[in-house]
Parts: sequence; structure tokens; C-alpha cells
Amino acid sequence: MKFLIKKIKYLFDSALEKSLFNLFIFLILTSLAIILVFSATTFLIYKMGITIEIGETYQDFLWQTFKYFLSSGTILSTGAINPLDFVLKIIITIIGIGLFYTLIGIITSRVSLRAHQLREGSSEVQEK
Repeated sequence: MKFLIKKIKYLFDSALEKSLFNLFIFLILTSLAIILVFSATTFLIYKMGITIEIGETYQDFLWQTFKYFLSSGTILSTGAINPLDFVLKIIITIIGIGLFYTLIGIITSRVSLRAHQLREGSSEVQEK
């Protein structure tokens, strides 16, 4: 089992090293998976009879989860909520902040690296 986990981690790391596009795709797919899991979880809890202040249909739950994931201010606009509802909304907001700022950090570091290469003169010459 450890060998399989190491192999998957190695393949993942090598794919991310090859291009920035792979990293963007990974972050987007991870974000979508998290949004789908949390929206399905909250919808199932709602169907079990526990009151969650998001909506009535799965589309409502999916949209609200997406909003909580992208905007940390969305959680402040909700009304009275129960403790389980509050915990789920906080978790999805924290995960969204983490992934969003990871993406910003990656873009910033790539731009900084490119600016450093230009200052050093180590970039490819385009003109004659």
C-alpha cells in the first residue's frame, strides 16, 4: 500500500513540475470535487431533516456551496443557523480561502521568477 501511495505521489509531483497548466487543472478539479462533496453532504443532511439554511433543491445547495467556497464574506450574509450548518459553512470557506490563495501565490511566484529572469538577462533573446 505504501508503494502505491509513493508512486501516486511521485506521478503527481512530476506532473506538476512539468507545467503551470497542470497545476491550474489540479487546483480547479480539486475545487470542483470539494464543492460537489460539501454540497452533496449538506443536501443529504437537509433531506435527513436537520435544518440547514441553504435552499430547497440540490442546485440551491450547489450554488450556495460554490459561493461559500469563493467568497469568505458570504457566510456573514446568512441568517440564524444551527451549529452543524455553521461548522460546514466555516469548513468550506476555509478550504476555499486556502485553495484560492494557493493559486494567487503560484501566480505571484511565477511572475516574480519571470521578472528575476528578465533582470538577470537569463531569458531567451527574441530580437536580432
